[in-house]
Amino acid sequence: MLCRASLQSGHYLKYFETKESRKADSALKGTNDVRQIRRVSAGKDGAIAIIVGDGGKVHLKAPSEQSATLWIDALEG
Repeated sequence: MLCRASLQSGHYLKYFETKESRKADSALKGTNDVRQIRRVSAGKDGAIAIIVGDGGKVHLKAPSEQSATLWIDALEG
């Protein structure tokens, strides 16, 4: 799943197609429990790969490499 906007709510990371779509729960693309995140890595152009406990993968797209670094820092908290 490639999503371009995310929002951490409690211990869940919610995924949306765009920043604007965060305003409508019907636009929610998926959620992950941040306690299940095992590894987070950054790629080029703001790409982020998240590996969760069951081996599943989530691919996010931050607006920039700098934003990707901030998202990763927040997730690794």
